[in-house]
Amino acid sequence: MRRSYEIEDIDARRREAGIDDVDLRHAIAELGIGDEVKITLLSTAAPLVTETVVLRLTSIRATHFRGTLLTLPHRGTFGDLAVGSSMTFTAAQVHSIGKTRAPKKWGKRPAIT
Repeated sequence: MRRSYEIEDIDARRREAGIDDVDLRHAIAELGIGDEVKITLLSTAAPLVTETVVLRLTSIRATHFRGTLLTLPHRGTFGDLAVGSSMTFTAAQVHSIGKTRAPKKWGKRPAIT
C-alpha cells in the first residue's frame, strides 16, 4: 500500500524563508536513542493537510533516524498510522526536539550543516 503522506523537509523550508536554525542543528547532532522529536507530515491527497507528530528515536545512523510514533495525527488522512508505527526520517525533517534523556554538552558529535 502506498503511503498517503510525506515528511516535510523543514530545514529546506526554513532556509527558503531565510532562517538558519543553528541551535536546532546542534540539538539534533546531540540526539540519542530514547529522545523524542517532532516531524511534520504532509498529506499527498487533496486537500493538503499537515500534522505535527512526536516520535521516540530507536535508531540513529549519522543524519538518518528511525523512531516509533508516540502521537497520532488528529485528522484521518494519513493512512494506517498507529501509535508504535515505525518511521524513518532525516535530520532535515526534524521540526523540533521534545523530551531528551539528559542535558547535553555540544561538541560530542559533529554539527550537522
